Amino acid sequence: MSSSTSHTDTVVRGSAASVVELSHVGKRFDLSGRFVRPDPGVSSLWALKDVTFSVDAGSAFGVIGRNGAGKTTLLNIIAGIMQPDEGGARIEGRVMGLFNLGAGFQDELSGRENIYLNAAILGAGREEVDCCMAAILEFCELGEFIDMPLGSYSQGMRLRLGFSVIASLDFDVLVLDEVLAVGDALFQDKCFRRLADLNRQGKTLILTTQDLGLIERFCDTVVLLDHGSLVFHGAPADAVNRYRALLSAERFYVGPVPRTKTLVENTKKWADDISLWGSRRGTREVTIDRFQFLNRWGWPVSSCCSSQALSVSVRFSANTPVRDPHFGIAFFRDDGAYCWGPNTLFDGCRIPYLPRGKGSFTLVIRRMLLAPGFYKISVAIWDAAESVPYDYHEGCYEIRVTGAVDPDRPLLNMPFYFSDLHATCGPDKILTMIDDHGKEKDSFYTGQPVTAVIQGTDNRDDAGARAPCIAIYRDDGVCCQKMTCNASGPRKCFFFPRLLLLPGKYELRYGSARYPFKMVFDRFDHGTVSMEHSWKWKIDR
Repeated sequence: MSSSTSHTDTVVRGSAASVVELSHVGKRFDLSGRFVRPDPGVSSLWALKDVTFSVDAGSAFGVIGRNGAGKTTLLNIIAGIMQPDEGGARIEGRVMGLFNLGAGFQDELSGRENIYLNAAILGAGREEVDCCMAAILEFCELGEFIDMPLGSYSQGMRLRLGFSVIASLDFDVLVLDEVLAVGDALFQDKCFRRLADLNRQGKTLILTTQDLGLIERFCDTVVLLDHGSLVFHGAPADAVNRYRALLSAERFYVGPVPRTKTLVENTKKWADDISLWGSRRGTREVTIDRFQFLNRWGWPVSSCCSSQALSVSVRFSANTPVRDPHFGIAFFRDDGAYCWGPNTLFDGCRIPYLPRGKGSFTLVIRRMLLAPGFYKISVAIWDAAESVPYDYHEGCYEIRVTGAVDPDRPLLNMPFYFSDLHATCGPDKILTMIDDHGKEKDSFYTGQPVTAVIQGTDNRDDAGARAPCIAIYRDDGVCCQKMTCNASGPRKCFFFPRLLLLPGKYELRYGSARYPFKMVFDRFDHGTVSMEHSWKWKIDR
């Protein structure tokens, strides 16, 4: 039996707005996996039991549940691949089911020949394929590879071809079973935009996925299955909450429950892929129209001095109303080192609703703590769970932080002071770090006052020269900050009123001496430094 099919059925609908109606549907399997009629004398498993619901025309309908809950069986019945053993399924119009991208592909055939083969399995004739061939080729972006044998394709290229076929054929209802992770990030966004366009054109989409953020973001109505039974039918957010409660209350595998951590101990430190810088992706329900840096007087600028105030202003258009979006901005050094990535989700700034129309948001940075150099900036407007961007400008903007660039290229310029604190290191120690109570520690909270102490200023580096400064490094070797002073004597103390390093492992260095320490925080953030900031947003009336 094919894993992809096209099923056409004309029925008398119970509701003019419904294209799919299931009434008390049950599906039973024997232990060998064969499909059988109900028989009390046969040991069997009910994959579905007494499932009833309808799907409105032109809606996006989600099906969620744990592995083994009956989701794929349900979608197979809707697609016409299986017939129920109990109850009835009524379908209006042409249904296409996509359960395995590229079902029936043959390696010895070219990509173009496989388009005809795959489309035939989906129920499309050659004439229909000829009419949409140009659209398929344009969508898959395979270029000259389209006439090369499929055996020479990478897995990502196969996924592109398979999705392009299904996205270009005509249908009334499209059934998607866990096939939304298609290729690279840019092509995934293209697929999501295509699905959103199809939905806006009045096509009905029925999908199952474990990406609960996508379910909340994309679906109008959701059903929750558990052990073959329908346990909830309603709004996406309510369905997802019920599913999470179900997962917490009952687990398939019993084992020790890990202790919930109250503090974040690590965070993202590098850009995902700097080759994507300069690209724009997203589903376009909300689009970014203008991006500007503003100085303290509100004037547009392309550079700023380290330690000065800076604002990032973004104008946007909501092309359709959206709920619970969030805004994000990220700063990267030109080699991809993540400096800072605040967003309204991490900061607990909820934006309940964006109506259709124009608006703006602004990130106000009280004090720019990046060291002199050039930095790339990404800006995005995300769905509630940050699973799919509405609009994402990745590394599209640049700002220069003015000043002398140090050869070691430290990331940060956090404020510190030379202190005459009477602190000493332990026996045989050159370096130590102490908290605001004078206690030596190797773990600190982001924003806590910290003093770095050097003892024995005749310490020399590996080359035998006097070490000129003390520096903080990330555990991946990136220099975070350098500090120098001209004070003489056996002791130097560098006092940070607020050590603003984000969670992770670090090392204090002075010549060949090393002092490892870690930072923790009570909330998530991305990058290396936490800067004092605030968000503002408004909708134009």
